[in-house]
Amino acid sequence: MKKIFLFLFICMVFIAGIFSFVLYKVWFSNNISISVNDSEDRFQLYASYPRNKARRIQHLIDSRFHNAMLRKNRVDGYMTTDDNTQFYVRTTPGRFLIRLNKNENNEEACLRLKQLGEEIKIELTKN
Repeated sequence: MKKIFLFLFICMVFIAGIFSFVLYKVWFSNNISISVNDSEDRFQLYASYPRNKARRIQHLIDSRFHNAMLRKNRVDGYMTTDDNTQFYVRTTPGRFLIRLNKNENNEEACLRLKQLGEEIKIELTKN
């Protein structure tokens, strides 16, 4: 009977350790990933970064788009800016995605998003 309790205790400690490790990796990961996909008809910018840098990135994005919708922590939907740029945006603390259809927008809009990607890269590499 003691062996069963000891076995169950060891299993619980092992599972708790795995759970703690996964939780640590998800919540406190310092990995930064930025990908830009630029095809003939679509531009996509994706960034994944530590949650502790989310506020700085959010302020940067807000300053570029001046849109109250982006001031929220979580956004998932299509947006139209004052200059009629239309794009899909999804943000959560630590992740950011913008997808722009080049057929529906002018070249200037795509250049602004490329510039935003460069600014995000610079901001994320700051200490």
